[in-house]
Amino acid sequence: MPFTGIIRNTKYLQLAVIALLLSLTFFPANAQGDFTLEGCRAMARSVFSAEMQREQISQSAAFRQQLLKKMITPDVSAFAYGAYLSEVPDPTAAFEYAFDVSPAPHERLKAGLFLSQRIYDGGEYRLKKEEIRLDRDIEEQKAEESLLQIDNLVDEVFFGIILVHKGLQALETQREIVSLAWNDVQSLVGEGKFLKKDLLQAEMALIDVETRIEELRAEEHRYRRILSELLGQEIGADDRLVDPVCDDQGEEFTDPAFLQLDLQEAKIELTRDLSRTAALPKVRLFGSVGYGKPGLNFFENRFDWFGGVGLLLQVPITVWRDHAREEKILQIESDRLRIYRNNLQKKRDIIKAAHSGEIYRYETLENRQIILLEKKGQIRQQMEILLREGEVSLSDYLAALGEETAAKIKLQLYAIHKTKETIKRNRMLVNHSNYSEK
Repeated sequence: MPFTGIIRNTKYLQLAVIALLLSLTFFPANAQGDFTLEGCRAMARSVFSAEMQREQISQSAAFRQQLLKKMITPDVSAFAYGAYLSEVPDPTAAFEYAFDVSPAPHERLKAGLFLSQRIYDGGEYRLKKEEIRLDRDIEEQKAEESLLQIDNLVDEVFFGIILVHKGLQALETQREIVSLAWNDVQSLVGEGKFLKKDLLQAEMALIDVETRIEELRAEEHRYRRILSELLGQEIGADDRLVDPVCDDQGEEFTDPAFLQLDLQEAKIELTRDLSRTAALPKVRLFGSVGYGKPGLNFFENRFDWFGGVGLLLQVPITVWRDHAREEKILQIESDRLRIYRNNLQKKRDIIKAAHSGEIYRYETLENRQIILLEKKGQIRQQMEILLREGEVSLSDYLAALGEETAAKIKLQLYAIHKTKETIKRNRMLVNHSNYSEK
């Protein structure tokens, strides 16, 4: 600081000023509400309808399962048939003597019900049921990935507010010290002990600190507006964000990208099995019952009931050729998926190494800052003793106190940065496009 002076106040006033500075720095004002990082994530997920998304995915899968049951339930349909033939067979024309038969009618009229039931499908129903489950799990992971991106955005804004707030604490403490020094210089200039330029320098220093404070307040306001939109609730200047604490080991977390790839690999195997079932024999039971005039009853030419049952065995032949070709396609797709997963894992390892490097850097700075803070504290204690003995000015003591306070806040900043990097490393999402859509 380019200016120093002696603030000539009583001893009690000096101690009161010091106590005020300490209370402003380390004891936060009463807040309307405390917000934790986990609570903000939960609120943001609620705003983005996380539960509704999961419920809709589950309902869609349930309806598809119900629709699939048509493969194992009887298929019943009604039919009606009507026709008129210009020529009909005459059974008596081939014999020399006539039989007592009814002439064949020209009209053909009948109606009834047709029933079909699949008996054996080669396991197709079971595999399609599993396919619906896999599709549901994939959609759930896509939704979770989207929500985790919202979580990460909340984390970024949350830490932005905390870091800006810590910076404001440091600047406000510095402003109090500069303001006291400016008052001191102003009184000394009036007594002719300081020059006018010293007062102007003090004013410039005070204006500079206040300008930086306003810049950080504007930045904090911007962050709080973003957080308010994310949470669906107004986050005012009086609402306090609780400093997050994160274990270095981190929480259990699996990137949905890799879970999706696991599910895609399982789906490829399932598709291979479905292709195989298409080449297996199929057995179907069918039957019909109805009422009408079939037209071939030469003895009783009248409407009557009729019915019949049958068993259909279908054995595919050329489908095996298609299955062999699809097997090759699926094998290529499986190999591509494996390569894609390995590349994604390498990308994740690189990003994780970068975060680990940042964590190590902040740990190193934190350890060095602890040593520096201890020295700053010792200097402040010595200055306090000298102040009580009247050997140093209050401005000198406030300068030492300001340096110690700044060191404490800087230590807190390093800890917050380390926590932020730890959370980012442990909850890391690798940017990727969905493999199934490529």
